[in-house]
Amino acid sequence: MSAGISISDRAAERVAHLIEQQSGSDLMLRVLVSGGGCSGFQYSFAFDDTRNDDDLVFSHAGIDVVIDEMSLELLEGAEIDFVEDLAGAAFRIDNPNATASCGCGSSFAVCMKIASWNVNSIKARLPAVIDWLEAVAPDVLALQEVKCTADSFPHAEIEAAGYRAVVVGQKAYNGVALVSKSTPDSLREGLPGDSGDDQARYIEAVFNGVRVASLYLPNGNPVTSEKFSYKLAWMARLKRHAARLLADEVPTVLGGDFNVILEPEDCHAPEDWKGDALYRPESRRAFREILYLGWADAFRSLHARRSGAFTFWDYQRGRWQRGEGIRIDHLLLSPAALDRLEACDIDTAPRARPKASDHTPVWCRLGSAPEAGALFHTAGA
Repeated sequence: MSAGISISDRAAERVAHLIEQQSGSDLMLRVLVSGGGCSGFQYSFAFDDTRNDDDLVFSHAGIDVVIDEMSLELLEGAEIDFVEDLAGAAFRIDNPNATASCGCGSSFAVCMKIASWNVNSIKARLPAVIDWLEAVAPDVLALQEVKCTADSFPHAEIEAAGYRAVVVGQKAYNGVALVSKSTPDSLREGLPGDSGDDQARYIEAVFNGVRVASLYLPNGNPVTSEKFSYKLAWMARLKRHAARLLADEVPTVLGGDFNVILEPEDCHAPEDWKGDALYRPESRRAFREILYLGWADAFRSLHARRSGAFTFWDYQRGRWQRGEGIRIDHLLLSPAALDRLEACDIDTAPRARPKASDHTPVWCRLGSAPEAGALFHTAGA
């Protein structure tokens, strides 16, 4: 096989023997990856004589190996081998994408880099976004304030960079998106709890076993208006949904512009923000209530008291040049995601570009120490 997933001569010979035993000359070896297992994903093998629309078939030494597109994304470049030793006989998948495997030999994990960035108009910031995708290569990038409809989102340019995007948008305002290398699953568009809310502020999907959300929490200013009431009501809805997300124990990252300054060290001059909706006690209390459910601030989990770590600098008064910013863009991790947290930081380089967004990306890496391959035992092998 010249691409995708390969099979060694030994494994092909063993598969041919098993197919002969079943008297099924038209049988193919199906390889499937599903969520679960000790490490996050499970391999499974089966013999099959059907091909689905999303299947790809690779042939070697008279053996056809069939695999669906989503499974291939996790096994690209892997090789199926067959070994016999004192422990018995087994098919072995040498998967270069695996960062960890379980001792049981049937599951593996992959490292994921997940980022969030309020781009303040995807069309205005498209060159910067493409450059950042190429330089940093995140697996998933949560975008906010794309300020366009899903139809007018620059899908072609994103796909040319090796990514795809799902978008909840509206013309000229708000808008969120998830840009990813892999195909999204279990897509949810909009925050539950208010069917009459037509503002484009929430989207979530599952990528390689990790659920990622992109959210753009309302600003809430001025606090004497209905905008502040809407902000607090939206946060209450987010809290209820965040509680439900914890129930299934899927590793989850809530990424986005939360429009909340949680602590004094998260802004340059706390006294300047006392009357602002971003720093009001009600906003900070509502944010803490979400954290108290069991969510963790990825950045503070690794950089507990770092000061001067900001994600937003206003265009006015030379705030960027003077280092006078605030930290309002966050990655909140469920316990299952926090267990896999390896790194998290703020990338300020995009803010220094000409015509930059007033926000800059925050990113985290989930995974574990690499281990060699993963063993898979099949019935009758």
